[in-house]
Amino acid sequence: MHSAIFSSVTNDLIASYALTVKNLIQAYQAGAERMVDLVEERVATVLDQMPAPLAADAQRQAKLAQAVVGSVCHRSLAIGTGGAGAVVDKMVALVHQGVQQAAANAARFDETAVVRAFAPLARAAAPAAEAAALLAARVEALSGEWAQTMAGVASAKSAPSVKRASAFAKARAKRAA
Repeated sequence: MHSAIFSSVTNDLIASYALTVKNLIQAYQAGAERMVDLVEERVATVLDQMPAPLAADAQRQAKLAQAVVGSVCHRSLAIGTGGAGAVVDKMVALVHQGVQQAAANAARFDETAVVRAFAPLARAAAPAAEAAALLAARVEALSGEWAQTMAGVASAKSAPSVKRASAFAKARAKRAA
């Protein structure tokens, strides 16, 4: 039972870190897109304000090249950040499987062993893991605010991406039911 609670807390902590990484990826994408947009605007301004006007064909070609480069930059950012998000999702899934397997192995070993070492260890480590999960949730919330600020969203104060119940609250709810 205690190893299951401990693994649940560990999975919550891992999920919180994953959301923090996704918020950072989102902030990177938003910041990079804003930078590309600013460069595009600056190039368009320079083309429009040239002292000696370019020939119509040359100006048209320059604007077309600017549009193509901007499009490639935006598409590259979308592909890169989408791939990074997929890697995070896959790693989280693999780590969750590993934690579940480790918890199952620990419970099985604890049942068959004479010493019964894992249950007291899980009871002792669970409060520290819960505190780490709370800290990670706070970091997740701050990273979400930072990502929104980078994206230029008006409201910098927001709720965390996901509202999770702690493993202890889940265990208490199970016992109460």
